[in-house]
Amino acid sequence: MTGSAGAHYAAGTVRARTAAAGGGDEPRVSAPVFLVCDVVGRDAHSGKWMLTGLFDTVWVPRFPAAHPAMDVFFRLWIAEPGHEPAGDPAGRHLALVTYRTPSGERGEFPAFVLTPGPNGLAEGSFRVQHFPLPEPGAYAFELVVDGEPVSRTWLRAETLPDRSGATVQ
Repeated sequence: MTGSAGAHYAAGTVRARTAAAGGGDEPRVSAPVFLVCDVVGRDAHSGKWMLTGLFDTVWVPRFPAAHPAMDVFFRLWIAEPGHEPAGDPAGRHLALVTYRTPSGERGEFPAFVLTPGPNGLAEGSFRVQHFPLPEPGAYAFELVVDGEPVSRTWLRAETLPDRSGATVQ
């Protein structure tokens, strides 16, 4: 697979705020939420995120296949003064999501920039269309910030069971 392997990317809104100051044992970047779902939306008035159709498995009639559309959502804290990852002087951090097929082939989606705000919280989403599923099994997704892996999630792809002989009762 190459680059985005035919997947389409659209950047979502991303904002950041500084993590709490503390001892040196704290992670520089912590990503407690990283998942795939059908649709991510954001309320214009409240700023609340709406995640619809969270899933971890897709069922297809046969392989190879492609998942038509999904959103990848993340929420992470970027430590700032004294704990800052290798961002630029303006506080921006380079992020990307990589993926690995069950047989180990690797790909990545286009990189995007996170810009810290006052409290270190960064959250956002991006749309993936026509994600290739060449084989059944677990597809690993990894969120990487400034070259450091910060979170991982999985998507399983399975063949639909044969129901041709099923009886209806």
